[in-house]
Amino acid sequence: MSKLCRSLLIVLVGIAAVMRITACGDAKESVEPQVGIANPFVDYDTLQDACDAIGFGMDAPETIGEYNGVTFSVMKASEMIQIHYRKDENHYVVIRKARTQESIDGDYNLYEEDKTEEIDGREVRLKGNAGNVSLATWSDGEFSYSIGAYDLAEDGTGLSAKEMKDIISQVK
Repeated sequence: MSKLCRSLLIVLVGIAAVMRITACGDAKESVEPQVGIANPFVDYDTLQDACDAIGFGMDAPETIGEYNGVTFSVMKASEMIQIHYRKDENHYVVIRKARTQESIDGDYNLYEEDKTEEIDGREVRLKGNAGNVSLATWSDGEFSYSIGAYDLAEDGTGLSAKEMKDIISQVK
């Protein structure tokens, strides 16, 4: 092997060794920014605090049967108050009120039953399965309302019609 070839081989082996050593060194991990949708709701300690933040009042039950873990939230961009009643990880009821005539329920489930009834002088649309009600919606000219009852552990049977009507009568 000629002296030139030997020198070239030594240089190439040296470069390969340096590249391997630097590749195994203390490389800093690249940090990717977190990507996701920010929660648009802001939580409040009381219903009154939520009402003060959004600029209108709301009446709703303090608890609903065994659903006594209560969270009060406001989505200012949509002028909406949301009350989240939690029984446990899989069972909850959500009551919403917003200054709009649009649908505010956010429930895209398909239900076997869909009817409208007059309850306390309001035309309320009730949706559910097997005689139970999972979703109630109505509006009063200025505000829209929704009550959703969700059971994630089973088949989403909702509340009895009587339970739902009792809740509706307390929401203003």
